[in-house]
Amino acid sequence: GRVHAYPLNDAPSASVARDKVFAYQMLEAAGHRVPPYEYYFLHDAYRAVRGDGRERADLPDGAARLGFPLFVKPLDGSRGNLADIVANPQELSRQIERIAKVHHGAILQPVLTGHEYRLFMIDDMAMFLYRREPGAFIGDGKRTVAAWLEDENSRRVAHGLSPVTVTSAFLTRQLAQRQLTLDSTLPAGHKLSFLPTANISAGGHITDFSDQVPPALARWGRSVTRALALRVGAIDFFAPNGLDDPASFDIIEANSNPSLAGVLEAGHLGAVERIWHEICARYFDEAPDSG
Repeated sequence: GRVHAYPLNDAPSASVARDKVFAYQMLEAAGHRVPPYEYYFLHDAYRAVRGDGRERADLPDGAARLGFPLFVKPLDGSRGNLADIVANPQELSRQIERIAKVHHGAILQPVLTGHEYRLFMIDDMAMFLYRREPGAFIGDGKRTVAAWLEDENSRRVAHGLSPVTVTSAFLTRQLAQRQLTLDSTLPAGHKLSFLPTANISAGGHITDFSDQVPPALARWGRSVTRALALRVGAIDFFAPNGLDDPASFDIIEANSNPSLAGVLEAGHLGAVERIWHEICARYFDEAPDSG
């Protein structure tokens, strides 16, 4: 659930980091790049304590300012849940309806291109870096897209994630571009992307894993987590000019409660053990003597 796993992070900092707009505002104030964004509240609760211009009725204006296609996700979501790319006002309306059933707000952003990375930080130590690839179905020449989707959705529901709907704007476009339907059998080895996000827990994949992070990248990572008062954090970012140019990075999120399950499943047990050894050592060294 929402229990924070890392004892070095305090609750206020973790809560601020979870709200994407609060986090973006703090990162921008610290001089970091974030993608353009518009955010909106989807329910009338607490309407009296906020200003105008951020209500559901204002969504079309914000979408027009940013321009389609748009990446749309919950304001306080995680693990890529209920995130999708929409190409027009009709798809946006359907996506907002999905989000509004679970969350109080949504955030709209342009669709970024390039490689997406995750950098894991503990204080001033960069523990590892990897590239994230979106989830995809790799055909076996036997299963239909519908059969694969049924298996994937069973996995997602069991892990507390929303299922990939057959009306997903992203999936619908992927099928149309490949001239496929849900009843099509994907040839062996052919790849069909089913999610616009690269979250590992949602079906993404880890590539180019390294626990040797360049010093300049580690310093950049520390400046990001320090801006949010996080001692443990995973920074998700796009690097349009490569990893040698931190000034060009677009920060997607600084996660205060990043899962290590995907790293473990990818075979990096040693990295997970080093992280928990470091966290526990720092926590117990700093804990007041209760005796």
